[in-house]
Amino acid sequence: MDTRLLSGINERAKPGDRLVCVGDFLCRGNERGVPGRNLPWTFYADQIKARLVLLEGNHDKNNHVKPAGMFLFGQMSHFRFLASHWPTENEDMDPLLVDYAKRSCAFVLCGHVHNAWKTKRIDGLLNINVGVDVWNYRPVSDDEILELYRKEIQ
Repeated sequence: MDTRLLSGINERAKPGDRLVCVGDFLCRGNERGVPGRNLPWTFYADQIKARLVLLEGNHDKNNHVKPAGMFLFGQMSHFRFLASHWPTENEDMDPLLVDYAKRSCAFVLCGHVHNAWKTKRIDGLLNINVGVDVWNYRPVSDDEILELYRKEIQ
């Protein structure tokens, strides 16, 4: 699995690209019942060719991952977005942050829900699941996100 994920990442995210991971960068082996599989997060991060930006996910506290923060705001084309590990309906999301995102963002990029859904409108705000589970175990590109967003708003 590790080889497949790293191959998919490096196939799409090239040197000079910025790759945002919306949390759960690493799940320790012992958490998944694989004894002795406790490689440091840097072992994997160092194999990624793109510039990596890590947001904190619920598993990352146990894995000693050093995230840049819990969320970030960004812009694709002329659309402002929020990137966060959690979808906006999750109880771990700050209600003030969600309210601000509803007023100022076109969409939210999130993970955490694995393959439960690819897109979901939550209180009118489109949440796009960018987890590798629903994108063939590869990062999703800006173009793919924008295409999906445009389809969803039609």
